[in-house]
Amino acid sequence: MLERARVLLGDGLLTSEGDHHRRQRRLVQPAFHRDRLAGYGAIMVERTAMVREQWKSGPTFDVLQEMMRLTLAIVAKYVVQHGGRF
Repeated sequence: MLERARVLLGDGLLTSEGDHHRRQRRLVQPAFHRDRLAGYGAIMVERTAMVREQWKSGPTFDVLQEMMRLTLAIVAKYVVQHGGRF
């Protein structure tokens, strides 16, 4: 099953094992530190409130497109705020 997942997802953290998995985990671990997670949350709340205010009552819209736009706005804000460091 891991081999099939690797074809779809590549050889990253979720599909690797042993030393390679440990290296991958150590590379991403700082991004999930408690302090950084709190910062992510603040940016998510800020950007979500901004997007929500743009929505008007009545017309329909593509939720997938809106969520992709919101995600990009959150990531962009974080990258700008932290000089490209994750």
